[in-house]
Amino acid sequence: MNFPRPRENSTASVGRERVPRSSAPLSGAGSNRDFCLTPPVSLPVRGLSRAGAIRVSSRLAAGLWLLVTNLPAAVNVADWRLSQPLDIPAPGLIKVALPAETLGSLRAGAVDLRVLDPAAGETGWFLERPLRFMPDAPVRPAESFNVTLESQATVILVETGTTLPLAGLALDTGRGSFLKAVTVEGTVDGTAWTPLATGVPFYHEFQGESRRQTTFAPQPWTRLRLTLDDTRTRPIVVTGVQLLVVTAGPDTPVARQPVRIVSRDESPGESRLTLDFGSANRDVASLLVTTDEGVFARPTTLRVRGLEGTRWVERSVARGLLYRDFVGANPARTQARLPPEVTRLEVGEPVPAREAVLVIQNGDNPPLPITTIAAELPPVRLVIHARQSGRYQLLAGNPAVSAPRYDLAIFADQFKTAIPGTGVFGALGPNPRYQPPAVVPEPFMLGAALDLSGWSRRKAVSIQRPGAQVLELEPEILAHTQPDLADLRLVSDGRQRPFVHDPSPAWRSLPVVLAPADDPKRPAVSRWRLKLPHAGLPIATLTADSTATFFDRQVSVHEFVDDGRGDGSDRVLGETRWRRMPGQPAKALTLPLTTRPVTDTLWLEIGNLDNAPLPIGSVTVFYPAARVRFLAPGSPATLLYYDNPRSRPPAYDLDLVASQLLVAESGTVTTGPEEILRGGGWAGIELRGRGRWLFWVALAVVVGLLLGIMRRLLPPPSK
Repeated sequence: MNFPRPRENSTASVGRERVPRSSAPLSGAGSNRDFCLTPPVSLPVRGLSRAGAIRVSSRLAAGLWLLVTNLPAAVNVADWRLSQPLDIPAPGLIKVALPAETLGSLRAGAVDLRVLDPAAGETGWFLERPLRFMPDAPVRPAESFNVTLESQATVILVETGTTLPLAGLALDTGRGSFLKAVTVEGTVDGTAWTPLATGVPFYHEFQGESRRQTTFAPQPWTRLRLTLDDTRTRPIVVTGVQLLVVTAGPDTPVARQPVRIVSRDESPGESRLTLDFGSANRDVASLLVTTDEGVFARPTTLRVRGLEGTRWVERSVARGLLYRDFVGANPARTQARLPPEVTRLEVGEPVPAREAVLVIQNGDNPPLPITTIAAELPPVRLVIHARQSGRYQLLAGNPAVSAPRYDLAIFADQFKTAIPGTGVFGALGPNPRYQPPAVVPEPFMLGAALDLSGWSRRKAVSIQRPGAQVLELEPEILAHTQPDLADLRLVSDGRQRPFVHDPSPAWRSLPVVLAPADDPKRPAVSRWRLKLPHAGLPIATLTADSTATFFDRQVSVHEFVDDGRGDGSDRVLGETRWRRMPGQPAKALTLPLTTRPVTDTLWLEIGNLDNAPLPIGSVTVFYPAARVRFLAPGSPATLLYYDNPRSRPPAYDLDLVASQLLVAESGTVTTGPEEILRGGGWAGIELRGRGRWLFWVALAVVVGLLLGIMRRLLPPPSK
């Protein structure tokens, strides 16, 4: 079984591309492995023999010679918006963890990062990512393993066969679904065992998910002992053990940082928590979720947002199970390094945006009562070779520059084991030498002017602070817009303000006024009238509950649509079969609607045949939440226009807007009362319900008055 590989190189990342080893010419040598300076220049190397140290020092010497003879070209400092000082006390190899603020200000892959030495010359660099992201870390099978079945556990004793540090393991298992808590211990001398991972869930084909590996702090171990909990499920067949071997030192600190829960959306069978990591481009090892729920196993996905065309879309960066067994059933849980109320979700991926969405599949279970969430964040280290001590300068914030290619990254593997120096960062701030280009995309840019004569409604948008904004569209707005929001516009000073449509999968519920409305001509059918707050709402799901314990009924939802001439038709919006058998949990009715209603009155019908009518409790309708994201200052005022059936979808240049929305903290904005505009004209107003009848009555009165006036003006007929 192989460990998953990330999509980008993270051991030595320079922009978005991995530097090929063949890109650095070495004079007089066939390859960088054979090249050596005489006499060799050595650096301190941790945990290697004398022969190994000589080989590594030779490679490092080749790298240093290459750095001196192939210096990068100078950069134009005026093209970068941000700068940050880095004080280095002594020359040599430097490794220093990048501050979160610096990471968050960079583009994806740090392609716009540049480092200048005290003489303002460009210095090569690469980023050393956490061990769990290493694509080059070899995975090898264990030398041997022995499986022992005990009374309520399976114990696997593994002979590693290596003295190199181990950062994780994976199990090869037979077919079949399982879910087990696994404890991993390590030993060097065969007597003292150190807990490495406790109560870690291993599962395969369980609720559609599989995960049979775990990671831990890298250390050299001669033996590993795995204990699989068999108290509630039968033992499984283990066919192999794979080891994750690394060549870095044992110290990889992982910081735990609270994650702010921006919002929580509940819908039938699903919870969506929007998380704010404080900055973009964070390497997230795992999420620690605190809940007092005793026993659960929920499929969970971590998703990030991005721009695809003109729409805001989500993609998954991690998936797994939030899991906890019976509290106290596993004795090894008392040795856990985490509190018993905390469960872990392994991520092991970079999160490019500031915000991410944690999606928990609840099935028929109630939502988890989550109190706090924290993230384990390994450091991202900047590695450079300082030719002199002094103040270096980091540059960031250049939207047009491409990823650099430095020879330093070729020797990233050798630099892992060297003992580096360090430096101290100053504050990140504006670059005083920055000169905006002649044509600069203004962050609060406005689009083309808009002819507002075709729009019938508008609302004022209340913006509390300038910057990134999120506006969730109210039901009143959704009821009067096109299904794809093609007639939605944000306008300031008569010009359009670009926005991104965020069709979040979150759901919103609406209150429904329920009233019995049985038809005496249909005694075998129970009928209820459902009154919605607005006509034309994009209702997608209806739920209902009942106290009955045993039934099997056909359920449908209808609406009556008037054609404006006194006639109409009955439209079926959705239908399903609702069953509840003895011994089954009382599952509520969930009825998806296949057609969007156009009126504000729905009819719920249940076929009883010769059975007693079902008692119906509450009825709830759900619609998909819709948001727009945009950049806006506090002034001039921003207005939201909608309700134009002849409008086409807007097309904006959203590259700059999207990049800033990814990294900026978003403020939630609201709208004021609705204004009905005269500019929409009669063609822009759709009469519904009672308004339609009033229109026809008024029209008849006007026609009658006109006929009376014409009769008075005409001469009397001749005899």
